[in-house]
Amino acid sequence: MYESFYRYTQRLQHPVRRRERRTNRGEIKPGSSSDQVLNLLKEEHPKYLTRAQIVKRLDVPPKSIDWSLNYLQALGKIRGHSALDKRSPLYKQYQYRDERNKA
Repeated sequence: MYESFYRYTQRLQHPVRRRERRTNRGEIKPGSSSDQVLNLLKEEHPKYLTRAQIVKRLDVPPKSIDWSLNYLQALGKIRGHSALDKRSPLYKQYQYRDERNKA
């Protein structure tokens, strides 16, 4: 019992190694799912696309498309518009937000 207590106290004396923060927040890597979704919405601008249409056109898992849509919306690169049905985010329509006229 003393040995385990001794090991525990020795562990507490060493400083905890913290991870460094990523400096590339907001950066979209070329070829990533976010990049593919953004490029598709740029090509179809000014049309709105639903999540189902985006999933159908891209060869990307639906979960990563969901993450990409949320991420791009948080960055302000795309606009999410609730259509007639407000039941679920699956019914949202997405559009590329043009840099020149952000409204």
